[in-house]
Amino acid sequence: MINNDVNAGNFIYCMTHWGPYENKSIHNVGNGLYHQYTYLIDGNLELEFRDTPDGEVVHRLDSKISSQKFLDHSTLPKYETVITGSDGMTAMFFNPIAETRLLDVEIHKEGTYTIGLEDKRVTIVCIQHHVIANGHKLIAMQHAVVFPGKTAELVVPEHGVCAVVSYSDDLDNLLTFDSRY
Repeated sequence: MINNDVNAGNFIYCMTHWGPYENKSIHNVGNGLYHQYTYLIDGNLELEFRDTPDGEVVHRLDSKISSQKFLDHSTLPKYETVITGSDGMTAMFFNPIAETRLLDVEIHKEGTYTIGLEDKRVTIVCIQHHVIANGHKLIAMQHAVVFPGKTAELVVPEHGVCAVVSYSDDLDNLLTFDSRY
């Protein structure tokens, strides 16, 4: 397993590569460590979810069956087993700071978009290839911030993929933010 992570100020995004036939159980918790969303870039991934470390599997996500590349973990149990197939996998995780906050993550592929003009901070994260934000090229693992009330023109070329990340407007979640982070 190879990891690289970036603190974007109010959440962490992490690129990871797992080799073929890896099988690892994790307790998916912690400020900046809790993977709330996963975007599968390459390969295949199976996730098993349990209520306890040795419990029965209560939910399963398999990218081979669903062809799903964007996985939402936010309502699933926190004990996970990650299983890769013959090709391994490369993915990006999105982890809130603090873990009690809810991220809003939208995936954008080829096209031109206007991002922002909201009363919240929005972060554009390049996942694959490159994207152009207000005329500035971002490559994979780079991000740009759009501040409240501002906009950015986002151009995603062919083969490009990016995430537009913000926090939920749910006031209950905003009030649980741990000021240490």
